[in-house]
Amino acid sequence: MSDFLYHYTTISNLALILKNRTLRLNPLNQMDDLQETKNKDIQNFGQFVYVSSWTDKEEEIIPMWKMYTTPQLGVRIGLPKNPFQIVDNETKGFRDPTEKEIRASQNKDTKGIFPIIQMEDMKNELKSILEDSIYYHQTTSEVEVGAYLSGGVDSSYVVSVAKPDKTFSVGFSYEGFDETDLAKDLSNLLEIKNYRKKISPDDFFDALPKVEWHTDEPHANLSTVPLYFLSELTRKEVKVCLSGEGSDEMFSGYNEYNDPTLLKIYLKIPLFFRKFIRNICKHLPHFPGRNTLILYGLPFNERYIGHGTFMEPEDANKILAKDLKNNEKISDVLEPVYSKIKKADEVTKKKFIDFHFWLPQDILLKADKMSMAHSIELRTPLMDIDVFNFAKTLPNKYLLKNKETKYLFRDISKDKIPNEWAKRRKCGFPVPFSKWIREEKYYKKVKTMFEKDYVIKFFDQKYILKLLEDHYQNKVNNGRKIYNIYCFLIWYEEYFIKR
Repeated sequence: MSDFLYHYTTISNLALILKNRTLRLNPLNQMDDLQETKNKDIQNFGQFVYVSSWTDKEEEIIPMWKMYTTPQLGVRIGLPKNPFQIVDNETKGFRDPTEKEIRASQNKDTKGIFPIIQMEDMKNELKSILEDSIYYHQTTSEVEVGAYLSGGVDSSYVVSVAKPDKTFSVGFSYEGFDETDLAKDLSNLLEIKNYRKKISPDDFFDALPKVEWHTDEPHANLSTVPLYFLSELTRKEVKVCLSGEGSDEMFSGYNEYNDPTLLKIYLKIPLFFRKFIRNICKHLPHFPGRNTLILYGLPFNERYIGHGTFMEPEDANKILAKDLKNNEKISDVLEPVYSKIKKADEVTKKKFIDFHFWLPQDILLKADKMSMAHSIELRTPLMDIDVFNFAKTLPNKYLLKNKETKYLFRDISKDKIPNEWAKRRKCGFPVPFSKWIREEKYYKKVKTMFEKDYVIKFFDQKYILKLLEDHYQNKVNNGRKIYNIYCFLIWYEEYFIKR
């Protein structure tokens, strides 16, 4: 065989693989200089020839996108980073298409510079990439590999492809906060053994000091605690586990990425008028939609600061001790990142921010630290580099459709899991903390912490006790504010008082 692999693409999205180590782009009438080429095969594959090194396998027909180049390009160039990169006519190299070029390529009437990419083609290629990644992350282990399983589409899809012998699930002994029955149902359908644990409020509060110790820093994502118990449960059976983290960022799974139609219409109103409405609403008593009108009266880079937002800077200053009050805003921290994507659409901006902050500093941080607290090696096949390189090329119209998030991924999952699982809306990992602290036992537990002497070093003690009291009396929901303060004080006590 030759030292080259010739990869021919056509409108039918098939490619003939021979063997290869280089890449060339040539129209058919310039094929004479390519050695050991099967011309009779080339003639069946369309007008353009794409020579690449996508595989080491010989004589294999694989699905691949039609790649377009102009007849003037017969030069040797580097490999594209992903199948959707296009040839730059000036540099003769590959680059990502602009939004304008993507829109032009998807217009059937256009004679644009690269082809229309159909959703079905994307679906088939993504399905192949996902299954390869799950297979790789499962099989490259010398010990048994299990899988976390909730009632959501992400972990359900991973489990349905991997089909491990064991799955692991946790929930809460509180109505509306438990998906373990759904996890058990899917495990039964797939004939997999499911291990479950129900977390009581006593379990939760008793574990918080250990959780804050293992996170090393103050961490107030409520789902960190169930992850701690999930890892503890898993470690009794296996040492390596698959998880579905990353799918929401990769494939636009968060509801915040898909604004309702009425909200999209409201955003067409000039910002100065929305600011005016915002200022009025801030001085009105609560009514349905008030918080939305307040939030959407801000410029985009102040309005969207990730998923951890639950109060504005002035509210944070009310909580802090006098010496710690300041004029800092989270949007100031995000501005250097936002400045890199000023011309992008809103969905792209949101995902870009989440990839740089929410994903590494929250989602992966808590997953890594809670799994390692129990010596579990956690693997995330939906975040494989090949998955990422493909996912970043997907147009928003295939990810967000009508009211459905993560549309393309859900469509793929229907081949593996029941439709009910594939279409289930994202609910995260809800924790009934706000409900618990309206019970006297847990209200007093938090109040005891808020009344300690060292609290005045960090917080306005009188103010945070009022927050707690108002919540306990069911006057307002201050659950997230209270939990953030409570977690910080537990962390401080673990690291600076007890140890």
